[in-house]
Amino acid sequence: MREKLCNTLSSDLSGSFDGLSSEEESDEEVCYATLSEQKKGKRVGEIFNANIAPKNIKWKVGLGFASKIEFKDAVRSSSMATGCPFKMWASYIEPTKCWQIKTLLNDHNCVWNYNNKLVTVKWLANKYGDKIRKNPNWKLGEMQEEFKKVLKVDVGQWKCCRVRQKALRGVEDKMREHYANVRKFGVEILRSNPNNTVKIRTTRLQEGDEPRFQRMYICYEASKKSWKVGCRPVLGLDGCLLKTVCGGQLLSAIGIDGDNSIMHVAMAVVESENYESWKWFLELLIADLDLGEGTNKTIISDQQKGLDKAIRELLPFVEHRFCTRHLEANLTKVYTSQAVRNASGMQVPQHIHKLSTVQ
Repeated sequence: MREKLCNTLSSDLSGSFDGLSSEEESDEEVCYATLSEQKKGKRVGEIFNANIAPKNIKWKVGLGFASKIEFKDAVRSSSMATGCPFKMWASYIEPTKCWQIKTLLNDHNCVWNYNNKLVTVKWLANKYGDKIRKNPNWKLGEMQEEFKKVLKVDVGQWKCCRVRQKALRGVEDKMREHYANVRKFGVEILRSNPNNTVKIRTTRLQEGDEPRFQRMYICYEASKKSWKVGCRPVLGLDGCLLKTVCGGQLLSAIGIDGDNSIMHVAMAVVESENYESWKWFLELLIADLDLGEGTNKTIISDQQKGLDKAIRELLPFVEHRFCTRHLEANLTKVYTSQAVRNASGMQVPQHIHKLSTVQ
């Protein structure tokens, strides 16, 4: 019966871990013992817990696995060295729809092998993918130390680099799927309220290529009415870096209500912070808030790249003022006097007097 089952699964399942050094292994390599060395055992019926630490895995005859891949990963996680008497045989059980250990020789007489060929790039990327995606700048040296401490294997820097690339490639694929739903997101915003504003711009690297996301602008009707009716004629404009794999910049416009609290007005995700992106954002903002040429309106910002030029062109009569905190940060780069820092929290006359004393 064992011979028949072996022939059904593969023409040659016999072998040890020596044949598993390649990146892409055969899916049929689930027999880790020669038929002459196997000993039948009694089924235990226990199901393997995939969340258990590799060092705590207790191999036993009858241990069941949900799939062949789970079984192979469990063997790989335990970092078994080659050349020792350890042998294992597993086969598929049709009634329970799982893979189960049938024969086990759990004896070891080998020293630990830190150059384990079973630890492949694919396996490391699957095991540490979440950690790498949360910290894309994980240093290769720290990664090597982690592998040596936890897995007790030596992994070269070039291999660590490939592990990180493979793990992050999965993030890029997921991001591509997410950005493919951006238009659906915009349609849903307009469906909930047709007076909302949603603008999406795409670009193509070459003619015939699929469109790629470039910019997106959102302004809700409630924000438009609230700013026009209940806020001061003041807008604060700023941008910040999006710290994701895709990068980009988040541009925002905020207002000040009667309680001196800030209120969100509009936002946009753009490819970078420059004159073109700020001009595009301001054109849409002017249309939504009926700013005209900026008469009796005030805009506060820092010295963003291209923003000053865009404001002068689109809002020639607006009062444009710079944020005091950003002015202080720029001044302290040149002047190290404590008076500059103290002046930032004072009233305007005191502020001017203090700055005049800076040497």
